[in-house]
Amino acid sequence: MINGLKIGDVILKDLYDVTIIGGGPTGLFTAFYSEMRGLRTKLIEHLPQLGGKVSFFYPEKWIYDVAGLPGVTGTQLIEQLQKQAESLNPTFVLGQNVKQIEKDSEGYFHLHTDQEEHMTKTVIIAAGAGIFNMRKFPLDEAEQYEGKNLHYSIRNIEKFSGKRVAVSGGGSGAVNWAMMVAKFADKVWLINKSDKFHASAEDHEKLLQSNVELKIPYTITNLIGNNDKIESLVLKDENGAVEETLSIDDFIVHHGAQMELGQLAEWDLDFDNNKIPVDAQMATNVEGVYAAGDIVQYPNKRTLIGSGFFEGQTALNSVKLYLEPSAPRQVYSTVVLGKRK
Repeated sequence: MINGLKIGDVILKDLYDVTIIGGGPTGLFTAFYSEMRGLRTKLIEHLPQLGGKVSFFYPEKWIYDVAGLPGVTGTQLIEQLQKQAESLNPTFVLGQNVKQIEKDSEGYFHLHTDQEEHMTKTVIIAAGAGIFNMRKFPLDEAEQYEGKNLHYSIRNIEKFSGKRVAVSGGGSGAVNWAMMVAKFADKVWLINKSDKFHASAEDHEKLLQSNVELKIPYTITNLIGNNDKIESLVLKDENGAVEETLSIDDFIVHHGAQMELGQLAEWDLDFDNNKIPVDAQMATNVEGVYAAGDIVQYPNKRTLIGSGFFEGQTALNSVKLYLEPSAPRQVYSTVVLGKRK
């Protein structure tokens, strides 16, 4: 029976060899490598798109430390990783959050999401730092504009072309978003309640040299608009003596993100400072569950994209041997994929 397993009178048509939790760079590359090693592979990502924090936080920022790529934006990197993975046809499940994991008497894992149940022989957790929730703008009226012209991410930066855009925030994320949007927008303001930004000296210097207009130290006291969109912002200086109104087309908020493990913390996994300790095989304390990427902890661990790629390969090779003890410890893509072509 293809892709099926019969236990008693029950046929498990959707039993996968491995399910990867997390669709960032580590998860995507691991999905490709898993299919290359001949395993039926599923990847579950809680966001509605692939890419993890790379796509969410710095889609247009340049990355220079990925081997073989002199320079690539976050968006370009994810597009290439997705293209690579899709060439071998893993199953992608987007917009689902794994709430619970159970192991049955046959040794198979049942992953319960907020929408359905998934069955798998093994699990690789590549969930980055966990689930990130953007801190919301603190005025009550802000909620009605979410999904309209109040944004907590900038995945499609070109939609701001020719627009008047205000960015609120004082961290490196807000600084970088403002500079990225300024390449397309007609006008960009960066509003911060402090006269200091929590950004690198390099980014701060780039900000001062950019065409972003700084409104510091100012606080946004009111959002003026209709039910469809925000039309203007009311600002006051730190003393409340100066009030100013900005007419805008879009409002971007980056007040930081709250990173949380979510339901992961309730599983039977060991954690150390919100990280999962793993051994040299990327195995966790639960048999059949492995981990890779920013979520793992071991001596001299580095949170780099390249490290995640290596850890994903290591975890997957461990999975292959766990499922098929007589399998080769590793294979070469030139041989495996060369035969398929």
